[in-house]
Amino acid sequence: MPFTKWCGAHYDANTYGDLGGLVRVDHCCRQHDLHCPYFIEFMTEKYGLWNTNLGTINHCGCDLRFKACLKMTGTAAADLVGDVFFNKMKTKCFSLEKKKVCTKWASWFGPCTKYSIKQVAVLRDNVAYKF
Repeated sequence: MPFTKWCGAHYDANTYGDLGGLVRVDHCCRQHDLHCPYFIEFMTEKYGLWNTNLGTINHCGCDLRFKACLKMTGTAAADLVGDVFFNKMKTKCFSLEKKKVCTKWASWFGPCTKYSIKQVAVLRDNVAYKF
């Protein structure tokens, strides 16, 4: 996104405090990119979910905070970022749920011999960004 250093596929900031001309929008993007405690990077597995999407998948709570931050700026630039991220790209998010999962198998193709309760990621559609 022009005039930002944190919004887009990759960030261009040299330091944490380095923000572009659209400071409030950049702040929202930086918070979303760096402060979400639960995320799954591209082509990695975490919480039992393999991420084959074209970017990092964040916890749905982080995406909701990102959306709220953009809305609170009240600018056309923030609405553009929100529209692209949530509506055009249809970015997914995940929630964590406790589920019974197999943790030990009798053999490569054999039955499960041990189950445990673990937190697993469940992929979700993000709620659309409304202007």
